[in-house]
Amino acid sequence: MTVNPGLNALLDQTLTVYRPTETVVRGYTSISLSSTAVGSVSSHVQPLTPLEVQQEWGMEVQGDYQGFFNSTVDVRVGDYLKQTKGPSPTGEKRWWVRGLLPSDTRWAQHTCALLERTSEFSTL
Repeated sequence: MTVNPGLNALLDQTLTVYRPTETVVRGYTSISLSSTAVGSVSSHVQPLTPLEVQQEWGMEVQGDYQGFFNSTVDVRVGDYLKQTKGPSPTGEKRWWVRGLLPSDTRWAQHTCALLERTSEFSTL
């Protein structure tokens, strides 16, 4: 997919993308979870209703926000997003990516992400 220049005007928030990495140490029964910042991206995040999640994403996926990204942005399921600039929907600033829907039509090229609110990694 290519960059959709018309979409840039609507992407009014900046998010830092953190990619989780699991570290398992032999002899320990726990798994430590850490994240590495992989970049900063432009986005637009907005709330979703439960009905919209059920109709668009299916009942098996959880999420209460959706984020729109240009189609070339490397955002993956499981990434942690932290807003660093721009207006925030109802004060939310941190989300997990729970699903991705790429859109590539002749009118629009973008990626939509299903996001779930979180307070984890609040020190990042």
